[in-house]
Amino acid sequence: MSLHWWRQSIDLVNGSLTKSRLISHAARIALVYLFASIIYIYFSDRLVEVFIQDPNRLTSVQTFKGLAFVAFSSLLIYVFIVRKERENERILHDLDAKVKERTTKLEEAMFLAESTSKLKSEFLANMSHELRTPLNAIIGFSEAMLSGVYGPVNERHREYLGDILTSGEHLLGLVNDILDLSKIEAGSMDLEQRVFSLKELMGSAVGMFREKAIVHNITLECHVEDGVDEIVADQRKVKQIMVNLLSNAIKFTSAGGTVRLNVRRAADTIEVSIEDNGIGISSSDMLQLFQPFHQLESPLQKKYSGAGLGLFLTKRLIELQGGGIRVESEKGGGSIFSFSIPIKGNV
Repeated sequence: MSLHWWRQSIDLVNGSLTKSRLISHAARIALVYLFASIIYIYFSDRLVEVFIQDPNRLTSVQTFKGLAFVAFSSLLIYVFIVRKERENERILHDLDAKVKERTTKLEEAMFLAESTSKLKSEFLANMSHELRTPLNAIIGFSEAMLSGVYGPVNERHREYLGDILTSGEHLLGLVNDILDLSKIEAGSMDLEQRVFSLKELMGSAVGMFREKAIVHNITLECHVEDGVDEIVADQRKVKQIMVNLLSNAIKFTSAGGTVRLNVRRAADTIEVSIEDNGIGISSSDMLQLFQPFHQLESPLQKKYSGAGLGLFLTKRLIELQGGGIRVESEKGGGSIFSFSIPIKGNV
Protein backbone atom coordinates (compact mmCIF):
# COMPACT_ATOMS: atom_id res chain seq x y z
CA MET A 1 0.00 0.00 0.00
CA SER A 2 2.81 2.42 0.90
CA LEU A 3 4.69 1.68 -2.35
CA HIS A 4 1.56 2.34 -4.38
CA TRP A 5 1.05 5.62 -2.53
CA TRP A 6 4.64 6.64 -3.23
CA ARG A 7 4.24 5.86 -6.91
CA GLN A 8 1.04 7.89 -7.12
CA SER A 9 2.63 10.80 -5.27
CA ILE A 10 5.71 10.84 -7.51
CA ASP A 11 3.59 10.56 -10.66
CA LEU A 12 1.30 13.36 -9.47
CA VAL A 13 4.16 15.72 -8.62
CA ASN A 14 6.09 14.99 -11.80
CA GLY A 15 2.92 15.24 -13.88
CA SER A 16 2.03 18.58 -12.31
CA LEU A 17 5.52 19.97 -12.94
CA THR A 18 5.48 18.73 -16.54
CA LYS A 19 2.05 20.25 -17.21
CA SER A 20 3.12 23.51 -15.60
CA ARG A 21 6.19 23.72 -17.84
CA LEU A 22 4.15 22.87 -20.95
CA ILE A 23 1.50 25.49 -20.18
CA SER A 24 4.13 28.15 -19.52
CA HIS A 25 5.97 27.34 -22.76
CA ALA A 26 2.74 27.19 -24.81
CA ALA A 27 1.63 30.55 -23.40
CA ARG A 28 4.87 32.20 -24.52
CA ILE A 29 4.60 30.72 -28.00
CA ALA A 30 0.93 31.75 -28.27
CA LEU A 31 1.77 35.35 -27.36
CA VAL A 32 4.61 35.49 -29.87
CA TYR A 33 2.39 33.96 -32.54
CA LEU A 34 -0.41 36.44 -31.76
CA PHE A 35 1.83 39.49 -32.11
CA ALA A 36 3.48 38.08 -35.25
CA SER A 37 0.05 37.41 -36.79
CA ILE A 38 -1.20 40.91 -36.04
CA ILE A 39 1.93 42.50 -37.52
CA TYR A 40 1.83 40.25 -40.59
CA ILE A 41 -1.86 40.83 -41.33
CA TYR A 42 -1.65 44.59 -40.79
CA PHE A 43 1.48 45.31 -42.82
CA SER A 44 0.88 42.72 -45.55
CA ASP A 45 -2.54 44.24 -46.27
CA ARG A 46 -1.04 47.72 -46.48
CA LEU A 47 1.80 46.60 -48.80
CA VAL A 48 -0.55 44.68 -51.10
CA GLU A 49 -2.87 47.68 -51.39
CA VAL A 50 0.09 49.94 -52.24
CA PHE A 51 1.61 47.77 -54.98
CA ILE A 52 -1.53 46.26 -56.52
CA GLN A 53 -4.24 48.59 -57.83
CA ASP A 54 -6.30 46.11 -59.83
CA PRO A 55 -9.29 45.06 -57.61
CA ASN A 56 -9.57 41.55 -59.10
CA ARG A 57 -5.89 40.87 -58.77
CA LEU A 58 -5.92 42.38 -55.26
CA THR A 59 -8.68 39.98 -54.21
CA SER A 60 -6.76 36.98 -55.60
CA VAL A 61 -3.54 38.00 -53.88
CA GLN A 62 -5.30 38.57 -50.56
CA THR A 63 -7.01 35.16 -50.84
CA PHE A 64 -3.69 33.47 -51.67
CA LYS A 65 -2.04 35.41 -48.81
CA GLY A 66 -4.74 34.25 -46.41
CA LEU A 67 -4.40 30.62 -47.51
CA ALA A 68 -0.62 30.84 -47.24
CA PHE A 69 -0.94 32.28 -43.73
CA VAL A 70 -3.30 29.48 -42.67
CA ALA A 71 -1.02 26.84 -44.20
CA PHE A 72 2.04 28.33 -42.55
CA SER A 73 0.23 28.54 -39.20
CA SER A 74 -0.89 24.93 -39.51
CA LEU A 75 2.66 23.87 -40.32
CA LEU A 76 3.99 25.73 -37.28
CA ILE A 77 1.36 24.17 -35.02
CA TYR A 78 2.10 20.72 -36.42
CA VAL A 79 5.85 21.16 -35.86
CA PHE A 80 5.20 22.43 -32.34
CA ILE A 81 2.94 19.48 -31.51
CA VAL A 82 5.40 16.94 -32.91
CA ARG A 83 8.28 18.49 -30.96
CA LYS A 84 6.25 18.59 -27.78
CA GLU A 85 5.13 14.99 -28.21
CA ARG A 86 8.72 13.84 -28.63
CA GLU A 87 9.80 15.96 -25.67
CA ASN A 88 6.93 14.59 -23.57
CA GLU A 89 7.85 11.04 -24.52
CA ARG A 90 11.43 11.70 -23.49
CA ILE A 91 10.35 13.33 -20.21
CA LEU A 92 7.91 10.51 -19.44
CA HIS A 93 10.57 7.92 -20.24
CA ASP A 94 13.04 9.65 -17.91
CA LEU A 95 10.41 10.01 -15.20
CA ASP A 96 9.36 6.39 -15.55
CA ALA A 97 12.99 5.30 -15.25
CA LYS A 98 13.45 7.48 -12.14
CA VAL A 99 10.21 6.20 -10.58
CA LYS A 100 11.25 2.59 -11.22
CA GLU A 101 14.69 3.28 -9.78
CA ARG A 102 13.27 4.95 -6.67
CA THR A 103 10.62 2.26 -6.27
CA THR A 104 13.28 -0.45 -6.49
CA LYS A 105 15.41 1.30 -3.89
CA LEU A 106 12.38 1.79 -1.64
CA GLU A 107 11.42 -1.87 -1.97
CA GLU A 108 14.98 -2.91 -1.16
CA ALA A 109 15.04 -0.58 1.86
CA MET A 110 11.68 -1.87 3.11
CA PHE A 111 12.75 -5.48 2.63
CA LEU A 112 15.98 -4.80 4.52
CA ALA A 113 14.08 -3.02 7.31
CA GLU A 114 11.54 -5.84 7.60
CA SER A 115 14.29 -8.47 7.60
CA THR A 116 16.26 -6.56 10.23
CA SER A 117 13.17 -6.08 12.38
CA LYS A 118 12.28 -9.77 12.10
CA LEU A 119 15.83 -10.85 12.98
CA LYS A 120 15.87 -8.45 15.92
CA SER A 121 12.54 -9.73 17.20
CA GLU A 122 13.65 -13.35 16.82
CA PHE A 123 16.92 -12.57 18.61
CA LEU A 124 15.09 -10.83 21.46
CA ALA A 125 12.62 -13.69 21.78
CA ASN A 126 15.37 -16.33 21.86
CA MET A 127 17.57 -14.38 24.27
CA SER A 128 14.61 -13.60 26.54
CA HIS A 129 13.73 -17.29 26.67
CA GLU A 130 17.34 -18.25 27.47
CA LEU A 131 17.54 -15.61 30.20
CA ARG A 132 14.24 -16.49 31.86
CA THR A 133 15.27 -20.08 32.65
CA PRO A 134 18.26 -19.25 34.92
CA LEU A 135 16.42 -16.26 36.40
CA ASN A 136 13.51 -18.46 37.45
CA ALA A 137 16.03 -20.80 39.09
CA ILE A 138 17.69 -17.90 40.95
CA ILE A 139 14.33 -16.61 42.15
CA GLY A 140 13.13 -20.08 43.15
CA PHE A 141 16.26 -20.97 45.14
CA SER A 142 16.29 -17.55 46.82
CA GLU A 143 12.68 -17.97 47.95
CA ALA A 144 13.37 -21.51 49.14
CA MET A 145 16.42 -20.43 51.16
CA LEU A 146 14.52 -17.48 52.68
CA SER A 147 11.70 -19.81 53.72
CA GLY A 148 14.19 -22.06 55.54
CA VAL A 149 13.72 -25.13 53.34
CA TYR A 150 17.48 -25.74 53.30
CA GLY A 151 18.03 -24.84 56.92
CA PRO A 152 18.06 -21.77 59.15
CA VAL A 153 19.37 -18.47 57.68
CA ASN A 154 20.84 -15.70 59.83
CA GLU A 155 19.70 -12.08 59.46
CA ARG A 156 22.72 -10.96 57.44
CA HIS A 157 22.31 -13.76 54.91
CA ARG A 158 18.54 -13.16 54.86
CA GLU A 159 19.17 -9.55 53.84
CA TYR A 160 21.49 -10.65 51.03
CA LEU A 161 19.03 -13.28 49.83
CA GLY A 162 16.28 -10.65 49.84
CA ASP A 163 18.43 -8.43 47.62
CA ILE A 164 19.09 -11.37 45.27
CA LEU A 165 15.37 -12.17 45.12
CA THR A 166 14.36 -8.54 44.49
CA SER A 167 17.01 -8.08 41.81
CA GLY A 168 16.09 -11.39 40.14
CA GLU A 169 12.39 -10.50 40.06
CA HIS A 170 13.20 -7.04 38.66
CA LEU A 171 15.39 -8.53 35.94
CA LEU A 172 12.77 -11.18 35.14
CA GLY A 173 10.16 -8.45 34.77
CA LEU A 174 12.46 -6.60 32.37
CA VAL A 175 13.07 -9.76 30.33
CA ASN A 176 9.33 -10.41 30.17
CA ASP A 177 8.76 -6.83 28.95
CA ILE A 178 11.39 -7.28 26.22
CA LEU A 179 9.79 -10.58 25.20
CA ASP A 180 6.38 -8.90 24.98
CA LEU A 181 7.91 -6.04 22.99
CA SER A 182 9.46 -8.46 20.50
CA LYS A 183 6.13 -10.27 20.09
CA ILE A 184 4.25 -7.03 19.50
CA GLU A 185 6.76 -5.79 16.92
CA ALA A 186 6.72 -9.16 15.17
CA GLY A 187 2.90 -9.15 15.15
CA SER A 188 2.84 -12.52 16.90
CA MET A 189 1.15 -11.56 20.16
CA ASP A 190 -2.25 -13.24 20.32
CA LEU A 191 -5.24 -12.45 22.48
CA GLU A 192 -6.62 -15.12 24.83
CA GLN A 193 -10.08 -13.61 25.31
CA ARG A 194 -12.46 -15.14 27.78
CA VAL A 195 -15.12 -14.12 30.30
CA PHE A 196 -13.80 -13.08 33.72
CA SER A 197 -14.73 -10.84 36.63
CA LEU A 198 -13.14 -7.42 36.20
CA LYS A 199 -14.11 -6.51 39.76
CA GLU A 200 -12.12 -9.47 41.14
CA LEU A 201 -9.16 -8.66 38.88
CA MET A 202 -9.09 -5.04 40.11
CA GLY A 203 -9.21 -6.24 43.70
CA SER A 204 -6.35 -8.64 43.04
CA ALA A 205 -4.25 -5.95 41.32
CA VAL A 206 -4.79 -3.48 44.14
CA GLY A 207 -4.00 -6.20 46.70
CA MET A 208 -0.57 -6.67 45.14
CA PHE A 209 0.35 -3.10 46.12
CA ARG A 210 -1.38 -2.79 49.51
CA GLU A 211 1.70 -3.63 51.54
CA LYS A 212 3.98 -1.44 49.42
CA ALA A 213 1.54 1.47 49.80
CA ILE A 214 1.42 1.02 53.57
CA VAL A 215 5.22 0.87 53.82
CA HIS A 216 5.54 4.15 51.86
CA ASN A 217 2.62 5.79 53.73
CA ILE A 218 0.51 6.07 50.56
CA THR A 219 -3.27 5.81 50.66
CA LEU A 220 -4.50 3.35 48.03
CA GLU A 221 -8.20 3.58 47.14
CA CYS A 222 -10.30 1.48 44.76
CA HIS A 223 -13.80 2.41 43.56
CA VAL A 224 -15.62 0.06 41.19
CA GLU A 225 -19.01 1.24 39.92
CA ASP A 226 -21.99 -0.98 40.66
CA GLY A 227 -22.84 -3.25 37.75
CA VAL A 228 -19.24 -3.58 36.58
CA ASP A 229 -18.31 -7.24 36.74
CA GLU A 230 -17.89 -9.71 33.87
CA ILE A 231 -16.21 -8.68 30.63
CA VAL A 232 -14.66 -10.48 27.64
CA ALA A 233 -10.94 -9.71 27.31
CA ASP A 234 -7.45 -11.14 27.77
CA GLN A 235 -7.33 -11.42 31.56
CA ARG A 236 -3.55 -11.69 31.85
CA LYS A 237 -2.96 -8.65 29.67
CA VAL A 238 -5.57 -6.56 31.49
CA LYS A 239 -3.88 -7.43 34.78
CA GLN A 240 -0.49 -6.56 33.31
CA ILE A 241 -1.90 -3.16 32.27
CA MET A 242 -3.23 -2.55 35.78
CA VAL A 243 0.01 -3.63 37.44
CA ASN A 244 2.09 -1.33 35.20
CA LEU A 245 -0.12 1.72 35.82
CA LEU A 246 -0.52 1.14 39.57
CA SER A 247 3.21 0.49 39.93
CA ASN A 248 4.03 3.81 38.23
CA ALA A 249 1.44 5.70 40.27
CA ILE A 250 2.84 4.42 43.59
CA LYS A 251 6.45 4.76 42.42
CA PHE A 252 6.09 8.47 41.62
CA THR A 253 3.88 9.40 44.60
CA SER A 254 5.61 10.72 47.70
CA ALA A 255 4.85 9.63 51.27
CA GLY A 256 1.50 10.89 52.46
CA GLY A 257 0.07 10.90 48.94
CA THR A 258 -2.96 9.14 47.51
CA VAL A 259 -3.51 6.78 44.56
CA ARG A 260 -7.11 6.23 43.42
CA LEU A 261 -8.36 3.54 41.08
CA ASN A 262 -11.77 4.22 39.53
CA VAL A 263 -13.67 1.79 37.28
CA ARG A 264 -16.95 2.57 35.53
CA ARG A 265 -19.00 1.47 32.56
CA ALA A 266 -19.64 3.78 29.59
CA ALA A 267 -21.95 2.29 26.91
CA ASP A 268 -20.10 -0.76 25.50
CA THR A 269 -16.75 -0.01 27.12
CA ILE A 270 -15.14 -0.14 30.53
CA GLU A 271 -13.25 2.99 31.59
CA VAL A 272 -10.47 2.72 34.17
CA SER A 273 -8.57 5.65 35.63
CA ILE A 274 -5.58 5.68 37.99
CA GLU A 275 -5.15 9.04 39.67
CA ASP A 276 -2.25 10.13 41.87
CA ASN A 277 -0.99 13.36 43.41
CA GLY A 278 2.67 12.59 42.72
CA ILE A 279 5.40 14.52 40.92
CA GLY A 280 3.42 14.85 37.66
CA ILE A 281 4.66 15.18 34.08
CA SER A 282 5.68 18.35 32.25
CA SER A 283 4.06 19.25 28.91
CA SER A 284 7.37 18.74 27.06
CA ASP A 285 7.76 15.22 28.50
CA MET A 286 4.17 14.29 27.59
CA LEU A 287 5.20 14.05 23.91
CA GLN A 288 7.76 11.33 24.71
CA LEU A 289 5.66 9.51 27.28
CA PHE A 290 4.83 6.34 25.34
CA GLN A 291 8.15 5.91 23.49
CA PRO A 292 10.00 2.61 24.06
CA PHE A 293 13.19 2.68 26.16
CA HIS A 294 12.51 6.32 27.00
CA GLN A 295 12.56 7.68 30.53
CA LEU A 296 11.54 11.20 31.42
CA GLU A 297 14.36 13.58 32.20
CA SER A 298 13.05 14.89 35.51
CA PRO A 299 15.75 14.85 38.21
CA LEU A 300 13.15 13.44 40.60
CA GLN A 301 12.43 10.53 38.29
CA LYS A 302 16.07 9.61 37.66
CA LYS A 303 16.27 8.09 41.12
CA TYR A 304 13.65 5.49 40.14
CA SER A 305 14.62 2.30 38.34
CA GLY A 306 13.12 1.22 35.06
CA ALA A 307 13.91 0.53 31.41
CA GLY A 308 11.26 2.81 29.91
CA LEU A 309 9.16 -0.05 28.54
CA GLY A 310 6.21 -0.11 30.93
CA LEU A 311 4.04 2.65 29.45
CA PHE A 312 4.91 1.71 25.87
CA LEU A 313 3.83 -1.89 26.46
CA THR A 314 0.76 -0.73 28.37
CA LYS A 315 -0.37 1.42 25.46
CA ARG A 316 0.22 -1.36 22.92
CA LEU A 317 -1.58 -3.96 25.07
CA ILE A 318 -4.59 -1.64 25.41
CA GLU A 319 -4.66 -0.94 21.66
CA LEU A 320 -4.30 -4.66 20.95
CA GLN A 321 -7.60 -5.18 22.78
CA GLY A 322 -9.36 -2.44 20.83
CA GLY A 323 -9.02 0.27 23.45
CA GLY A 324 -7.20 3.54 23.97
CA ILE A 325 -5.29 5.40 26.67
CA ARG A 326 -5.04 9.09 27.57
CA VAL A 327 -3.11 11.10 30.14
CA GLU A 328 -3.82 14.27 32.11
CA SER A 329 -0.92 15.67 34.09
CA GLU A 330 1.02 18.75 35.06
CA LYS A 331 4.38 19.23 36.70
CA GLY A 332 4.02 18.81 40.46
CA GLY A 333 0.27 18.32 40.20
CA GLY A 334 -0.07 14.57 39.88
CA SER A 335 -1.30 12.47 36.95
CA ILE A 336 -4.42 10.69 35.73
CA PHE A 337 -3.92 7.73 33.40
CA SER A 338 -7.22 6.61 31.88
CA PHE A 339 -7.88 3.75 29.49
CA SER A 340 -10.92 2.05 28.00
CA ILE A 341 -11.49 -1.39 26.52
CA PRO A 342 -14.59 -3.01 24.96
CA ILE A 343 -16.78 -5.03 27.31
CA LYS A 344 -17.35 -7.77 24.72
CA GLY A 345 -13.76 -8.08 23.55
CA ASN A 346 -11.90 -7.05 20.41
CA VAL A 347 -13.62 -9.05 17.64
